[in-house]
Amino acid sequence: MKSVRALALVCLLGLIAVAGFAVAPAHAVVDLKGMFGKQAPVSDSDRYRAIYPIQNENDFEPIAKSYHGTPYNDPQIEFEIMIPKDWVPVEMSDAHSLSGANNKLIGDLVHFRSPVIAAMRADVTVQVVKLPQDISAENWLKGFILSNKYNLQGTVKPVNEKKAGAECVETNPDGSSSYTYITAQINANNAVIVRFDSPLQLKDVLAFIRKRIVDSFRFILETDQPIEPLKSFNFSTALKFRYPESLVVSHVDVGDTRSMSAWFTNQSKPLEITDRSRGKFAPQTLGLMRFVVVKRSHNTSLKKETEDMHDFVTKNLDLDFKKLVSYDKVPVSNRFLFSRYEIYQVIPKKSNPIPEEIRFVALGDRNWYVLGLLFTPSESEDFYNWAVNTQYFDMIIRDFR
Repeated sequence: MKSVRALALVCLLGLIAVAGFAVAPAHAVVDLKGMFGKQAPVSDSDRYRAIYPIQNENDFEPIAKSYHGTPYNDPQIEFEIMIPKDWVPVEMSDAHSLSGANNKLIGDLVHFRSPVIAAMRADVTVQVVKLPQDISAENWLKGFILSNKYNLQGTVKPVNEKKAGAECVETNPDGSSSYTYITAQINANNAVIVRFDSPLQLKDVLAFIRKRIVDSFRFILETDQPIEPLKSFNFSTALKFRYPESLVVSHVDVGDTRSMSAWFTNQSKPLEITDRSRGKFAPQTLGLMRFVVVKRSHNTSLKKETEDMHDFVTKNLDLDFKKLVSYDKVPVSNRFLFSRYEIYQVIPKKSNPIPEEIRFVALGDRNWYVLGLLFTPSESEDFYNWAVNTQYFDMIIRDFR
């Protein structure tokens, strides 16, 4: 009997030796399944982290440092930006000419370069340009991208009137491509560009750090100061508003206080020419605004005043209305009981005409009709002056009191 039991024990030990996994610990079973089953997929985040370790806020916070600058000792462009500690400053050149809105001189404020990332590097650059005229950050950035022929990815996204961002692809002189995240921020008459440039191959790997660095930029002293100084204009006691000083008041008719009007023009500066005997070229009108204020009475109506403004466009400006592009209400003070804002495509009455744009505003309170008209080149024909003209017009209307 003992021999039988001993034989059974030997057989059992033999079976265990051959099929030891049957009594192995639970974790050993899991390991074997991993060997013979499908491998768990590697996440994008893990793949990117193997190339560049900063992939989220927890990675960024311990290695971030604040860079503070007051370029040209100008408090209106004093700024702060967060940069990883191992990104190094690069010596900058002096201010240089770069195609910005209205082709103004752009100066470099600071430039950082990354450590080597998969045999490549990324750059962060902060630049500034002085703005001569009022324009929204969204439209200024659009103009900058168009002027430099960058390939815009998606659309320019406004944060507010003074800040906008965009993503672009740029072809470099050597034929390679860069991926750029860029913002434009306006403070007083300064447009500050913050851009992150990296080889296109690193687009996804650097997605977090690209946005985190650029979006960390802030002005130390933000101001509501407009780009241009403002002047005041009154239609007697009926209406008052402010307008940018570069606009020229070209015609005023206030002889009858029951019906008053004024014209404002956006004009180019006189152009010096080489032949002194010929003096200067006369300024060119780049945009025209007309405002009309009419006392409400049994002899007046909004329909009649609107028709008069329509006749002004067709007869005085020699334009034909082609189509209504859009219409909406106007963001004005609660003084006004009703409002209407319309945008039209118009065509000059001549051969080979180029479409242009008319913007029309009609407002009314208990005592007055207020009408406004803007005549401007179209967005596609002359983007910069379209952007300035529409900004001027909307600024004035919002300021109606």
